[in-house]
Amino acid sequence: MVKKAVKDFGFLWPENINVGLVVYGHRRKEDCTDIEVIASPEDGFSMAEVSKRLQQIRPRGNTPLTAAIEAAAEAMPANGAPSSIILVSDDKENCERKPCEVAKKLKANNVDLTAYVVGLGLKDTSEREQLQCVARETGGLYW
Repeated sequence: MVKKAVKDFGFLWPENINVGLVVYGHRRKEDCTDIEVIASPEDGFSMAEVSKRLQQIRPRGNTPLTAAIEAAAEAMPANGAPSSIILVSDDKENCERKPCEVAKKLKANNVDLTAYVVGLGLKDTSEREQLQCVARETGGLYW
């Protein structure tokens, strides 16, 4: 479901904008440190290339959203320019951390990062609220 959403979204993304890809839970089961920057925005990847790389990922493990947001923030260009992330998830954080708190911390530290969050198939209110908070705290949107 997540792969299809990103692939479909890629058709709407302008080709002249660099994108990156941070994935989690794809190499090891039950490992909250299984986070990898597959493509950095500074490397000049197009959305088509990022989508292609995403199609090769096989989900296996946990959903460390908080650590993934931190990894995405660290992968942003160091020049302090405003940056955006698109967080697509079909589950809530399940690694005992709080993604909304890291979103607040990034803003408090003047990290100019906006999160646009897509929640897919989230069943209960707490799952949606967790992702909605990340969007709200960074000035982004939730779908």
